[in-house]
Amino acid sequence: MKKGTNLKLELQRTLDQLQVLRDRLRLKIHLGGMDAHDQWARLEAQAEQASREVTRESHVILKGVARQLRALADSLDQTAATPSSRAP
Repeated sequence: MKKGTNLKLELQRTLDQLQVLRDRLRLKIHLGGMDAHDQWARLEAQAEQASREVTRESHVILKGVARQLRALADSLDQTAATPSSRAP
């Protein structure tokens, strides 16, 4: 679970960095010309695609973690339900 959490945090930090860069580019667009505007349009489309992919992949990862936790819980439940072979 810790590995999945670390991955999610790393992905969020990357998204946060992309948002900071996006905001910087917005300022350049405001101060710059049409070349910056064209570059912004391309980069924003890439950033939006990356955000969608990160969201999709994080859901896949979280579903996998949930599936593994359910399997572990089922295994523990079966182990707890199995009578002990030792005499009290």
